[in-house]
Amino acid sequence: MISTILKTCVILTTLHSTTSSKISESCQIYSDLTKQEFFADKSNLLYDFLSHERHNEYINAPSGFGKTTALHMLNCFLNVQLNDVLRAVPADQSHAHEIFKDLKISQHTNIVSNYMAQIPVINLNLSFSFEPTDVITHEMVLSQLNSNLKKCFQEYDWVPLESLNKSDNAFVVTALEGKLKKTQVERSLSLLNTLLRTNFKRRPILLIDEYDSLYNYLIQAGDQVQEGYNLINRMLENAIYQFANTSIDYTFMVGISSVPVFSAADLAIHVFHEEFTIAHRFVPYFGFTNDEMRTLFHKYNCSDEEKENITRNYGNYAIRNGSLYITNSIAQYFKNRDPADTSMKLYWKHTKAINLFFFFYDVPSFTKRIFDILAGEAPVKLQIDTSSVTFKALRYLASNITNSTDESDDHILHPLLLEQGYLTRTEDRDMYLLPNLEAYHSLNNNILNYYSKRMNDTQHLRQYIPKI
Repeated sequence: MISTILKTCVILTTLHSTTSSKISESCQIYSDLTKQEFFADKSNLLYDFLSHERHNEYINAPSGFGKTTALHMLNCFLNVQLNDVLRAVPADQSHAHEIFKDLKISQHTNIVSNYMAQIPVINLNLSFSFEPTDVITHEMVLSQLNSNLKKCFQEYDWVPLESLNKSDNAFVVTALEGKLKKTQVERSLSLLNTLLRTNFKRRPILLIDEYDSLYNYLIQAGDQVQEGYNLINRMLENAIYQFANTSIDYTFMVGISSVPVFSAADLAIHVFHEEFTIAHRFVPYFGFTNDEMRTLFHKYNCSDEEKENITRNYGNYAIRNGSLYITNSIAQYFKNRDPADTSMKLYWKHTKAINLFFFFYDVPSFTKRIFDILAGEAPVKLQIDTSSVTFKALRYLASNITNSTDESDDHILHPLLLEQGYLTRTEDRDMYLLPNLEAYHSLNNNILNYYSKRMNDTQHLRQYIPKI
């Protein structure tokens, strides 16, 4: 059996998925973005991330605020580029050099000389996708996690395995087949870290997209979600904190929800919406800032009326001394802009995180509460079974968002809506507000669509619409 596995390994060491000198998918995506008129240079994120020794970050922000784009930028700048014979391309001849040479990060020569096109990057997308009718099992969670890890190992399936023992050789083959057991999953990133560190003589950097994806199914399968995150967090802890001198130096994770992240003391968890009123170094990199919007308004020669319409539809997420606009919506607006067409399209799309609210949909008075929020009126009190496991989990999420021990109904629902981008806060943090028309229409449509599938007549809901 071992001999068969080792033969497979020998084959794997002679193969690589694409011609290495070709531009990577991440670099192509980011390169194309930099050529757009609406492009905003946020490359100083690289400096703010890499200038801190051994730093691990989890950034959560609503859908459409440029989190995945930030990961494309990080991967494009950092990842080693190889030529056709699998030799590293000098940084000044790399695709990254061409893409970043005129961007802000080029002014930080120490970061460029120490990191650009020199670091092996582990790209892990923790996306999970289940149907609403699925009875989610532990095996289903493990299967999708295996699929995600398989892609990580496939990216480096050309790396020679001679540095590994027979057991670890077999482990890599199992990972490439997507058949890791739970105990193997816990070791997976740690082993990939060792393999890359040995081959490149540099510690890898770990980038994780959609860290909170599994939590979207909390209402559907609470126990399976919790066990899944326990497994994911053990995997991350093993890779990042295995040994002081061999562990991964930097981890950058993004998601929407402030889900419980593995309990490492030096992990910096930035709860994005709470930080809208507390300046920290990452806020300007997610969403278009007022300064960036002024530049766009000038570039596109926008009228005062157009500026007001753009802000009313896509902006008004409060931060200290300013506000943010939804990245994707602004990009789509200017990409499709027709000066002769004054209508404002809605581009913002909620993610599966809206599933978190399904728990409330059957709660008496929830409908009125949501529509009171939409109407800007005082909310009614919800009658919730506070003994339920789901309520306790949602309360825990809410406490992560606000760092508060308040257990009132308002404390549960409003922070969740805030975190998903449906609400914002005033600068003095005294009030929750609807930020813009996209948030209003998305929340409104989600509620109506949900109820329309469950009942023949939604007239009792629509009675609230005229007063909005």
